Amino acid sequence: MHVLILANGSPPPRDLAQRLASAADLIIATDGAAAKAFDLGLQPHLICGDFDSIDKTQASQLFPSAEIIVAANQDYADLEKSLQLARERGATQVTVLGATGGRLDHTLANLALLLSWHQTMALCIQEADTTVWCLSAAGSTPNKHIIPTQPNDTISLIATQPAIISIHGVLWEANHLLLLPGTRAVSNKALGHTVEVEIVQGTVFLCLLSSSIMETSTP
Repeated sequence: MHVLILANGSPPPRDLAQRLASAADLIIATDGAAAKAFDLGLQPHLICGDFDSIDKTQASQLFPSAEIIVAANQDYADLEKSLQLARERGATQVTVLGATGGRLDHTLANLALLLSWHQTMALCIQEADTTVWCLSAAGSTPNKHIIPTQPNDTISLIATQPAIISIHGVLWEANHLLLLPGTRAVSNKALGHTVEVEIVQGTVFLCLLSSSIMETSTP
């Protein structure tokens, strides 16, 4: 089941939000993101959070048919509560919109959620022209991913720890490259319609920047 979560960061472009919503089986808005969902023309099935950014009554007025779930636990931010809810409802794939922008600590925390949750379900964060995944080696087994691209799309790999990666179908290819946290593998260029990334060891963020917004898919 594909779940779309709208978080309360910078809102995505309206056409992107509506296109992703039309392909989702379940749409969740986090707390104050309900107002942004209304502005974007989305119809969330669930609105989840502690309702400190929007009044529960107001959320119900905006979306009378939505299920309102009050999750007051302050140990977790609303996006993590929504991920927990998505998992409980049977999510196998989750796309998050509105996870960046605004407070930098919120953006960093949301990227940390991508790091901690990516082995639980297929998960990505998407913005206007950028999709971010977190990829890990499968224990001692290399983990290979085929990324749909367009020529000249930008591919960046950012290690969260020392990692060993291979990448093909790009301007600067690499085989079993030791990648340390830093900027060494930022701003590579796709040559064609697929890029092959193999995570031999460790964990990396993979960022795809496209001049033509593409459907999200699990790499």
